[in-house]
Amino acid sequence: MRWLLLASSTIVLSWLVGRSLARRRRRRSLRVHFLQKGHGGKSMVGWTPTDEHVDAICRKLSADVVVTSGEDLPKDAVDVLVAAFPTREQLLQVKNSIRALFVPFAGFPPPTRQLIKDMGLDRTLFVCNLHHNAPMTAELAVALGLAACKQVFEADRLLRSNDWSARGIPCDGVPEPLPMLLLQGKTALVVGYGEVGQRVARIMSAFGMQVLATRASASRVELDKHTTVHPPADLISLLPVANIVFLCVPLTSGTSRMLGRRELEMLPKGSVLVNVSRGEVLDEDALYEALCKRENLFAAGIDTWYNYPATSKDIHNTPVSTKNDFSKLSNVIMSPHRGGAVGLQETELARLSAIAEALNLAAEKNDVRAMPCQVDVERGY
Repeated sequence: MRWLLLASSTIVLSWLVGRSLARRRRRRSLRVHFLQKGHGGKSMVGWTPTDEHVDAICRKLSADVVVTSGEDLPKDAVDVLVAAFPTREQLLQVKNSIRALFVPFAGFPPPTRQLIKDMGLDRTLFVCNLHHNAPMTAELAVALGLAACKQVFEADRLLRSNDWSARGIPCDGVPEPLPMLLLQGKTALVVGYGEVGQRVARIMSAFGMQVLATRASASRVELDKHTTVHPPADLISLLPVANIVFLCVPLTSGTSRMLGRRELEMLPKGSVLVNVSRGEVLDEDALYEALCKRENLFAAGIDTWYNYPATSKDIHNTPVSTKNDFSKLSNVIMSPHRGGAVGLQETELARLSAIAEALNLAAEKNDVRAMPCQVDVERGY
């Protein structure tokens, strides 16, 4: 009986091993190339993997993922190209083998999108990106909103000069307190109910606010837990009831300058605006004028701007606008596009892990379309 059980176990084990090996033989290796220094000619744009980044990712990858890296593409075929700004020549070089373009950060660069469309790859090439920094961006959005609502930096500035007038003690001769917006019981509008917008909505709901949102894919009004989600077409009807507005949409042809003078004038008196999207989503002149007038718009917290440093040499002397001096306005909280938390250890570890997880999933399923965060090339997000 013992010999019979041993023989049976040996047969079963041999079958399982053979099946595993057969499955591995059927599963082809996923060939991945990390394009380094692919900035599209702009050295301060996006993120490019260093040798240390690639090594860290490789330590997390399965044996089915074969990795190359460098400024030049390998002579062998490439299944997945990890790059944000590939050139036409580079895409032509791998056109017959490439199955996916992996943008290693949030967003989809418009020049790359246009290049893919011009080359006719938009119908066959799978494009994905990352949402690894959505928690960081959402947290900064809320921080900017709170700082603007409570005029934190203006009160800080006054107290640093020993001026307590912002407190507003009700005594003769004491000025009126520095105004603040109470959030509880008010309405928050989240424009763009994606990975960032959903997190912002949950936080604002916890403050006791009624939360409304717009989502590009919504075709009708629907309730998502504590948030009422509307189609984009409802934005105009939502602005008049929004005490604080968070812009969390990607930059596309449909969102460019989606808020201008007309839209800002629809906001109720004493409202606050936060932009962690892209500068072009919010009309610059309209924003500046509204902040100067201080009628409907009480304050704003802005993380994305209209003018950026071209190179690392310019980071200490580049204004956020070449037309309007936002720095002189006390009712705008200015942030130098920190929402992505680029370069911070926690963010970069999250980025590397997210890249590895996506590539492992594609290798395991033998399908690049198994990778999360797919980008619709036509829509641009």
